Amino acid sequence: MSVGDMIGRAIRVYRLNLRSWVPILIWPTIICMVGRVLFQGATAYIPVVEDKLPLQIGLAVAAFVGLTILFLAKWVLIVRQLAFVRIANGFSDSLTEALDYMKSRQWSVAGIFVVLSFIMSAVGGLWLLELIASGMLYKRDTLLALVATTGLGFGFIVGFLSLSFIYYVQFIVLSGIACEKIGLTAMISRGFKLAGKAFFRTLYLGLMISVTVYFISIPLWLPPFVLIGLDALRVGADLNLAEEIPIFWQVISSAWEPLVEMIIWPISSLTFGYFYYDLRLRQEAVDVIMHLDAKGTDPVSEVRFS
Repeated sequence: MSVGDMIGRAIRVYRLNLRSWVPILIWPTIICMVGRVLFQGATAYIPVVEDKLPLQIGLAVAAFVGLTILFLAKWVLIVRQLAFVRIANGFSDSLTEALDYMKSRQWSVAGIFVVLSFIMSAVGGLWLLELIASGMLYKRDTLLALVATTGLGFGFIVGFLSLSFIYYVQFIVLSGIACEKIGLTAMISRGFKLAGKAFFRTLYLGLMISVTVYFISIPLWLPPFVLIGLDALRVGADLNLAEEIPIFWQVISSAWEPLVEMIIWPISSLTFGYFYYDLRLRQEAVDVIMHLDAKGTDPVSEVRFS
């Protein structure tokens, strides 16, 4: 499949399963809304009560509780969306089985985030050192100015591409965890191997998903924008020149964002799931393995995931 086909298929599959999948996501999304509102409201009020230390401490505790709630709710949402990936790629026959499978692999999902975050931090740190070194070489009206400028441009461009690649590999690896019964390190290695052989296609897919999600989210954000606009007209506020965004507007945006994510995140997850399987088809001929498995005596689960 082409990148456009995968994105289009993800949108169609999610739309067709909206009635059965949204109830799975709605309660974690509501809890996520509560956590975001609590965190946003508490952090916004802390500067307002700067002369009242006990109240500041209470707000800081509330912000921490909100952040914890937000983290746990997003964790549940990610695991459940990966269950959708498993179903969409044909590795589960029912939503219940897919959810149970992902519950058994949720610590592998956590491990992926930890390992890939560490790798991204390490790579980002190396590129930051390269940028600092290039900046220190700069001397105006000398050859070093050209060398430093070239080094800075190279660092920004290649550093951005490499970090974007690792970020997208993270979702490819998560898709693999949702579909295959292999270990964490083996899955990460496979993800980098598959994506590395399709480096620019991986970056292109990530770019197109970002563009698609952006345009889908525009109409979804219209309700809070209209509400904020009406409130601005009511109080006579200037949306462009306001020095500080009213807390009420921040709370509305924070509460609405999880609802938007409930629509766009599954589309992204499904697309990366299709991309992972497409990479295996192109590079490992997994369809041939499955065809041979269907004629063999070994269980599908043992051969398919080898």
